[in-house]
Amino acid sequence: MGNNKEIDEIVSDLLYIKNAISKNSNIFKFISLNEILRRVYLIGAIIIIGFSGIFYYFIERHGGYSEIPANNKLLLYALIFAATVMVAFLKITSIMQAAKKINRNITLLKLFEEIYTTQFVLVVLPYLLVSILLPVFLKQNGLNHMLVPFLAIFIGLMCTSLVTVFYLRELIFLGGWLIIMGLLSLLGVIVLHPLLLTMLIFGLGFILLYIASYFASASEKEC
Repeated sequence: MGNNKEIDEIVSDLLYIKNAISKNSNIFKFISLNEILRRVYLIGAIIIIGFSGIFYYFIERHGGYSEIPANNKLLLYALIFAATVMVAFLKITSIMQAAKKINRNITLLKLFEEIYTTQFVLVVLPYLLVSILLPVFLKQNGLNHMLVPFLAIFIGLMCTSLVTVFYLRELIFLGGWLIIMGLLSLLGVIVLHPLLLTMLIFGLGFILLYIASYFASASEKEC
């Protein structure tokens, strides 16, 4: 009886410590995000490569973007929107399931608070503003062909900055890939149609991210 009582006390203490940690620390320290988001990386790569390839096909077939029938463009954009919503839903539900194992009382609102922290906002906001204003600037100056390389560089820098926010080591690989490929494109080493460049830089980048997540997960288990 005495041993059972001691075991119950130990279990109770461990549960108390677990709950205290989950309430007072960033929950992403205690869940393996690289394993959870692995499917999202792969699906993201398929979406980027797939839709970029389809748009490129239509442009080549009709002789330009403006020549693509409006119904086809509307359908493609609707499918892109639906795919984006699907990926976002998959990501949130997967993270929520993992978070529930750490803290059964966590809510969706609390999870968003864990994600969109002050640190996250301070890191992302400058890159977000540049990503919004940059296309306008490039279009006004007739530099649309530079949009993909510049976005690759800025998003790559953002990815490397977010490594310490979400504890995702594989973001280093994606960030490095985007920055290097963006610079090579700007310097004229890689010259491709913007859609093909999107497939190469972002599509292949997400495939590399998917592969890197396995190495990051193995490294965490060794630690």
